[in-house]
Amino acid sequence: MEYVKAEGSHYEIGRLCGEALVETIKRCMAARNIPDSYSTAAHDEIRAKVEANVRREAPELLEELQGVADGSEIPYDDILTLNCLSQMSETDSVVSRLRERGCTGVGFCDAPEGVLIGKNNDGGSEDAGLCCNGSSVSSDGFNADGIPSQMITRLMLERCANVPEALALMREVPIMSGAAALTLGDGQGNLIAVEQDVDRQALRHPEQGAVFTTNFFATPELADRCTAEPKYIENARDRFENLKRLTRQVEHTIEGMKQILRDHTEPGGICQHTPLLPTYNSFIMLARERAMLITDGRPCEKEYQRLELDAPPM
Repeated sequence: MEYVKAEGSHYEIGRLCGEALVETIKRCMAARNIPDSYSTAAHDEIRAKVEANVRREAPELLEELQGVADGSEIPYDDILTLNCLSQMSETDSVVSRLRERGCTGVGFCDAPEGVLIGKNNDGGSEDAGLCCNGSSVSSDGFNADGIPSQMITRLMLERCANVPEALALMREVPIMSGAAALTLGDGQGNLIAVEQDVDRQALRHPEQGAVFTTNFFATPELADRCTAEPKYIENARDRFENLKRLTRQVEHTIEGMKQILRDHTEPGGICQHTPLLPTYNSFIMLARERAMLITDGRPCEKEYQRLELDAPPM
């Protein structure tokens, strides 16, 4: 498992990450055939638009990308491409490959440790303690004036102290594409599921102390916007229904969260071993303790390792 401790300006943070993770970045680029698959005039147009929009909303993120480029000695345009793949996919058939992603998010607001947010990643081989995870949702929504959706979560963690501030930021800063279902929690005990498309936000509040997300929109306001293939929607709905049962049966503790993330019930296994969307790692965020438990592999096969921020718990 790789992680980097970096501090300083946004440029300096990017440079340190670029130096430390150069081989990882190169592997990610090779897996996505960057730059060769993203070299058309249409891709150039998207890159230019993303850069202009991010410069308007969060210029510090472009400074950080430049730092990553300089630190890794990889061209800046390639680093930018890697950070806006969902937007690049709007131009051609790459979209079909990028949409084959899945994640499961689940949160407790009544655990002894405070808010817990857990997530399994699928599809690959501040004082308030704000934390979030996201499950991608396929949608045809596109706003040429938005920024990449994955950058919104970075801005939330940097600019917001709690869930209400994060929700406000998501309403104020437009996303270009890349709809998502997010789980947001903070050290004050706030927990909410947010379904976010390019022009609309819908919320789901905890029921019996828990919320959860998979890769579709569960709210009536956005339900008809999911454009994934039927097999992916079925997989997401099965996991969602399984989470309804699991979050009512297990204790709302760290061990209970691990039990959910390791579940293999079919249909709707949370730890997936099928070729469709295999789980490749898992994490649990402890908002009040400003810590994360993470596995370097499937949660049923690996033990969780604890990482802590350099700050005292609340």
